[in-house]
Amino acid sequence: MLVLGQWLYKYAPQLHRWLYFLYKNWSDRHEIHIIKRFAKANATVLDIGANIGFYARLLSKLYGPSSIIYAFEPHPENCKRFLKNTRGIFNIHLNPVALGSENGHQALFLSDTLNVDHRLYKSASHARSISVPTCTLDLWLKERQINSIDFIKMDVQGFENNVLKGMELLLRGPKKPVILCELWPYGLHEAGNSASAMIKHLENYKYDLFLLINNKEMPLNSQSNFQLDALPESKYFNLLALPRAT
Repeated sequence: MLVLGQWLYKYAPQLHRWLYFLYKNWSDRHEIHIIKRFAKANATVLDIGANIGFYARLLSKLYGPSSIIYAFEPHPENCKRFLKNTRGIFNIHLNPVALGSENGHQALFLSDTLNVDHRLYKSASHARSISVPTCTLDLWLKERQINSIDFIKMDVQGFENNVLKGMELLLRGPKKPVILCELWPYGLHEAGNSASAMIKHLENYKYDLFLLINNKEMPLNSQSNFQLDALPESKYFNLLALPRAT
């Protein structure tokens, strides 16, 4: 299936887009339902790890034309597909940059089998790499004088904790964004972090966390006995982080 998907990505982009978007609407239906819960007008929304634009289009539709969707995607070909797939949607703005904990440039290690699996850390299955610009979200927001974010969707293949470290000013502020992100323990470990460190990091910024399992939201904290750090490569989840009521 992965081989077919990558073949379609390379040689039949229109069919790939149609099948991929159809699949995502089904596979991510619970995540989509969560996004609907928080959708509102006049919001500022981030799509970090935007790939070819499925979530950016969805966020634009759910939050409406008065909201702004800022998308971040460092892979050049994915950016080309993104722009084509979001053409004419004027509240979506693509930034061809990787967010992280440092500013400058970094190696993006490329997957030969899956265009959604490029990684900002070296792994045995990713031999080729390209250099991509990197930026902390705090600096990116400061340069554009953006003072608050309402919602963040993030999926960066195990690099999530690095991105969180680059938005500490935002997370420390009085108005914290709702965050919906992937939690992939194996990828976090490969990137030099861990699921438990990511959970603790968000707790320190006064977030209540919920692990999405079987379409249910299970409360999660650093004392939970889920043994996430020991899970194999095939196990991943989505995490909902809600600013704690004060």
